[in-house]
Amino acid sequence: MEPPAHIPDHPAPDEVVSRDDRRIRAAQDVLRTTVRDVYAGHFGVQAPPETWRLQLQVRVSPADQWNLEFDPPLLEQLVQQLADHAAARETVKIGRVYCYRCGSSGCPHAAAPSASQVFKGYDETGRPEWHEFVQALLDEKDERVDRLFAKPPRLVARFQYGREVKGRQLVAFGKGSLSYSILGQVIAGYMERNGERMAVSLQFVEARDGRGDLLLRLNPVGFGLDDASLVEWLASESRYGLFRAVQRAERELSGLERSARAARARADRPRLQALLGRIPGVARRLVEALERGDRQGERRTRHVEARRQDQRPVHKAIEDADQAGAPDWYRDEKADTWVVVGDRGRVHAFNREGRHVTSFLMKPSAVAFRERTGRWRKLTEEEWSALPARRSEAGAGDVADET
Repeated sequence: MEPPAHIPDHPAPDEVVSRDDRRIRAAQDVLRTTVRDVYAGHFGVQAPPETWRLQLQVRVSPADQWNLEFDPPLLEQLVQQLADHAAARETVKIGRVYCYRCGSSGCPHAAAPSASQVFKGYDETGRPEWHEFVQALLDEKDERVDRLFAKPPRLVARFQYGREVKGRQLVAFGKGSLSYSILGQVIAGYMERNGERMAVSLQFVEARDGRGDLLLRLNPVGFGLDDASLVEWLASESRYGLFRAVQRAERELSGLERSARAARARADRPRLQALLGRIPGVARRLVEALERGDRQGERRTRHVEARRQDQRPVHKAIEDADQAGAPDWYRDEKADTWVVVGDRGRVHAFNREGRHVTSFLMKPSAVAFRERTGRWRKLTEEEWSALPARRSEAGAGDVADET
């Protein structure tokens, strides 16, 4: 009689490998679904195409039946890391809203179709919608529409809550996303720009920067506005009231942002929500400032306007151009101009012949942004040496005309 075949106490090696593979694939599927759903819920369904690494912290307790615990919690780890990649897509683009359908601020949906239109809200799929400013006031049953057609016309501004412009948007298409979360907006009009009536949507936006830190921004959205044209338009004398009102609101937002970041770092959610709850008050003060500035503009005499104009940096153009060194000069590739950055944020543009074009004020961060994005490039020593704008006589006529 033959001895019975030996029956192993453990599975064969190939069986172990097969079992491990199945478990790993199951774990990958669960984690993949979790990451996908968290990203869609917080940042919209349009995911970036690039591949990146997730680093998850897990605590293992062998004595407790090999219990696994995510530390910090899995959701916290995922949101923090996913925010970095969502924020890196530049969702806050001056002058434009964010389109959740396309996952971009650069698509045609993200821009106002005409100067007289303001942001209406998102549709179910996260696509921006627009309507005429007059129609927006009529929809709100605002009785001040007649002021727009008075002689002279009066500026009208109105605050809208963020939930009003996100009411139809589905969660799967960005509602609740922090890529570009509109906490509220002020629609205002009409103002003059390039000879036509213009309305703007001044949006109070919560977003995330490249490190996942909270951002609070005031984004003026309007037809043909971008970072450069906006600064130049606001710096003009006719828009002085708007410029001051926007500056004041930006300062208030900056203070709220600092406090909100501190509260978020402490995981103090009640405090964070209380701080964000102050934004409607900032927006209403912006409404009052806009309309008050418009009334003051009607009463302002030509003498006061002349004094205001004297405070612009136009008269400093030639002086700044003569005193600036090569590191202070740039080439504006889009506008085809030479640009010099002087003291206290003064910026002056000259054409190819060295004639003065315009002057305005600009923050150092805005200058750095133009250089980083390639809109401006620094001049070489050879280009700087040959600049016609460095000769005082080149632009004197234009400066005299403007001042």
